[in-house]
Amino acid sequence: DSFADVMKCRNCFQTPSSVLNCPKFMREVEVDISRFPSVLLHCAIYAALHKWMGSDPNPTNSLRIGALPNRKVCCRAMDVSSQMLVFVKVVEMGSISAASRSSGQTPSAVSKQIRHLESHVGHRLLHRKRVGVSLTEEGREFYEKCRVMAEKFTEAEEHILSFNGQPKGTLRVSSSVAFGKSQLITVLPEFLDLYPEISVSLELTDRQVDLGEEGFDAALTFAEQYSNPNYISKKIMKNERILCATPAFLKRHGSPETFGDLARFNCLRTSNVIGRNAWQAILNGETQTVDATGNFEGNSAHAVYLAALSGLGIARLSTYLVEEKIKKGQLVRLFPEYAQEHADIAVVFTEKRNLPPKIRVFVDFLVSRFSGGRALRSA
Repeated sequence: DSFADVMKCRNCFQTPSSVLNCPKFMREVEVDISRFPSVLLHCAIYAALHKWMGSDPNPTNSLRIGALPNRKVCCRAMDVSSQMLVFVKVVEMGSISAASRSSGQTPSAVSKQIRHLESHVGHRLLHRKRVGVSLTEEGREFYEKCRVMAEKFTEAEEHILSFNGQPKGTLRVSSSVAFGKSQLITVLPEFLDLYPEISVSLELTDRQVDLGEEGFDAALTFAEQYSNPNYISKKIMKNERILCATPAFLKRHGSPETFGDLARFNCLRTSNVIGRNAWQAILNGETQTVDATGNFEGNSAHAVYLAALSGLGIARLSTYLVEEKIKKGQLVRLFPEYAQEHADIAVVFTEKRNLPPKIRVFVDFLVSRFSGGRALRSA
């Protein structure tokens, strides 16, 4: 019954889960695994191993388990933490029975942990009703603190699980509306087929999101919009903005002969980006600026794109949106010598020393899929 005997068991000490397969270890330590969520259980096992093996873990250590004091893993802080996680589960599931089914424990085990937690904090946290539970005033405040802790534990667990290099988990992505609708969503089936253990939560917006504050893993936007040194910006597609309108609009209103003539035409504006409506061009060596004015503005480039297709006016739009329409004759490019550069599309992510596999493969996929500025056909 020495620790060396335990270490000789099949698969022992390779992972927390494999240690659980050792009956000798489980019998000697007497760990009640029903009381520990996975993250805390891993900590409990490693804490016990470290306790036996001393400050310098050595699989050949032959200390006898029975000779050491405190044979049970009984860390009060760890017990309270696990009870707090159970408390959060009960609140979110709405009842003790639902929480027990979700966690694989018996209702009595869940109830016991709630009672221990209430004794520990000295307050009743839940009102037990015939059907379900409700929070007391003290319980409501305590729940908010516990919920934050539970989210951190979930994040920590996902991070640890990602160490095996297998991309998995929810990927929270923000994308500009036009690029998201015309390009990104089109390639997501291919990406998710390659990585079936990843799921994508996508938000389409033309505002500049704060990745760290809002919890996004990555953002797809114009490279020009991000200058935060804490973010990494990687270009995935070459893009320019050009001027265009429908043949029908030009037939009704004529075509501007000079860049300055645009001031007399109905120009379609964007309402959410400062400076985007000051159209500037360098023609014949001279810089010319026109303040786009008209009877329509949209809060996304996609809205302006649809307005231009309907014949409302002249728009300045990304080449990835309008190239196909120009080839088909549905839009006419104005001033072919004019193009606003520095409008490339980039994927932005928070700088981390250990980039989670799900983000790494997503970035690599986008770079590969859109390399060389290969935009997909827009609808």
